[in-house]
Amino acid sequence: MDNTSVFLTPLLIVLPEARIDLGSGISIQKQPAVDFTALHGWDPLIGEELIRIEEVPCWLTYEYESSHAGGPVQISDFMVAEYAMIALQILAPVGARGVRVTCRKDGDKLTPRSVGRGHLLSGTKWSYQAAYELSRLTFVPLMVERLSYAVRVDIQRVVNSVALYLTGLNSENARIRTLLWTMALDALAMASNASQFRSRLEGLLGRETPIFPARKDGVRPKYVVSDVTRSLYDFRSEVAHGRSVSNRFFHKIGFEATSGTTIVADYTLEQLLEEAALFMLNGVLQKVLTTELFLEIAVDSGWRRRLKSGGGQTQA
Repeated sequence: MDNTSVFLTPLLIVLPEARIDLGSGISIQKQPAVDFTALHGWDPLIGEELIRIEEVPCWLTYEYESSHAGGPVQISDFMVAEYAMIALQILAPVGARGVRVTCRKDGDKLTPRSVGRGHLLSGTKWSYQAAYELSRLTFVPLMVERLSYAVRVDIQRVVNSVALYLTGLNSENARIRTLLWTMALDALAMASNASQFRSRLEGLLGRETPIFPARKDGVRPKYVVSDVTRSLYDFRSEVAHGRSVSNRFFHKIGFEATSGTTIVADYTLEQLLEEAALFMLNGVLQKVLTTELFLEIAVDSGWRRRLKSGGGQTQA
């Protein structure tokens, strides 16, 4: 008997093709062959979510061999699917619906076995408009492996930063999202003051590195890493320490493109920092999880040495 099972999680990403195989049983598909109507009676809230299934652009899927036909999902299988979702968001923060479906595979057909709630993840305005390099999604299996290892051996800088990242994506409060993502950057930079935060992040990412990817039409926000590092730290300090947020963060500065045109006229500095914190955190986590930096981050002395030396530019 075929014991193959499949995890399905709905995404908010549009693909140019019906399916992208990422390796290790992980793929992204537009329309998996599942009869979702069978799930509507299992949980009224989840069923209500699935009624709008036609709106879901595509699904993250993880195919694996079940230990027991029709038996319970194994923790290890569940975590691979969870880490795959985290890795995908780090590479392309497009958000995800808060539903997880487990199916039994019968030939080309997927029969639902269980449904549960997953992370309801939300990106930012620019993360939904940005065009992502789909070729980079092939890093997902490596990132899954490294996330699993980081949890297993308790690499706190990685585990805590990823937890802060997910909690931010799960929050509806923009100010808290910026705080959490900046705290994660702070933890990765091991910064104890504004000067260290700025110099170490600029070393890791590159001082003049563009923060944001371009849109499909080629429009790209003009901001580079050094434009926002000091403001991010100041904003984090005010919110984290319970001080009133300074008026300068509420000033409308616009959201401008490299061409000099205005993308959004009424963006405040606070809104720019929310966008920047997300994409800068993604940038650091991508470097850590896809390059040799992962071999250094587990050891305090080695990671501190790397940060003090300017971060050491690496190619992901």
